[in-house]
Amino acid sequence: MNSSNLENLNYKSSIRDEVVPSRKKITLPPWLEVAKPRLIPLLLATTLGGMALTEEWPLSSPKLICTLGGGALAAAAAELLIACGKWN
Repeated sequence: MNSSNLENLNYKSSIRDEVVPSRKKITLPPWLEVAKPRLIPLLLATTLGGMALTEEWPLSSPKLICTLGGGALAAAAAELLIACGKWN
């Protein structure tokens, strides 16, 4: 990319920030960014959808909380292990 393309790209992003202020990039702390917090709700939604298709629906509260909580913690831990492998 030449410098004129980079300047044009920066100009477009600054216009977007002015027009849509709610879409500004939020910076997260490094420990939270590693856990991929935007992907975990997708995992939980698909888990809940699969659980809703079972014959036992509605599930008891402890089973539902343990399954969703465990899934969220497992996803965060997996992303952390992947990130630690990249750092070494």
